[in-house]
Amino acid sequence: MSEMWTQFVPVLLQWLKEQMSAKGHRQEAAIRALQTAVLETNLYETALGRGDQRNLERQRELMGLWGAAAASFYRFDPDLTERLQLKAEYWTDPESWTRENLRGARISLQEITELTRQLLREG
Repeated sequence: MSEMWTQFVPVLLQWLKEQMSAKGHRQEAAIRALQTAVLETNLYETALGRGDQRNLERQRELMGLWGAAAASFYRFDPDLTERLQLKAEYWTDPESWTRENLRGARISLQEITELTRQLLREG
């Protein structure tokens, strides 16, 4: 029995190492997806602040980026997944959201930008 165990342990350790590595890669990809959504949204909102008109195609792209970020976090952080999904839904009709709605949902761009920085620092 002990010989079988000594043969099994290296296999088990290798499997655990691979699982941890895969999880790390998924987390890294999730943070990258979030960072992309944040940066692209910052660019769009900066353009709006400079007087550009709303662009429905661009808003669809942002909805997709936030949705992808939400999907990438679902195994790691259910609360963040929900918030990112709400941000995707926000981009389907941003005019219908009030500042209080954004604060209550904790999806203001400023708040999510700071969260992204925190995740990158902890990375």
